[in-house]
Amino acid sequence: MKFSISNANKELLKYADTFLNGDLTLFYETRSEQNNGREPYRIHTPDKSGKYTTADEPKSIEQKKKYS
Repeated sequence: MKFSISNANKELLKYADTFLNGDLTLFYETRSEQNNGREPYRIHTPDKSGKYTTADEPKSIEQKKKYS
């Protein structure tokens, strides 16, 4: 636990100043990097025979394009 707190403190000192002063460049780069490998959410819908069809959720695709 001591290591985790020490590491969090070190990262806050390194990154928080620019973030708290409104420079979100690093935040956006990091978010894009994280989202790049993620697939959009999927919706599974049963048809009349009980089988499921799968489709990408439209809002999720839109956000992936915007933030990746």
